[in-house]
Amino acid sequence: LTDISIEICTSFDEMIAAFFNAEDRQNGYYIGKDRFDAIQKFPLKSITIAGCYGSLSTLQNVEHVGQFMGNTKREAKSMIGSSHKIVLLD
Repeated sequence: LTDISIEICTSFDEMIAAFFNAEDRQNGYYIGKDRFDAIQKFPLKSITIAGCYGSLSTLQNVEHVGQFMGNTKREAKSMIGSSHKIVLLD
């Protein structure tokens, strides 16, 4: 899963770059209007992948799966740019 995640993040970053001009790519952000029509700086788009594999019996129920994956995704999103976090469950 880690290799696939890396490939997806790399491909996404290469493709999304075509949507931004050189100045925006160099700055790491673009300037646009938010939903309130206010001008803002927005970070360039990125993708975050969270996943797990292994013994799912360590997760007690569907709610626990949701909480676990939510925490895993938050950890991945704390990294700058496109990121991934894949967890092995023992």
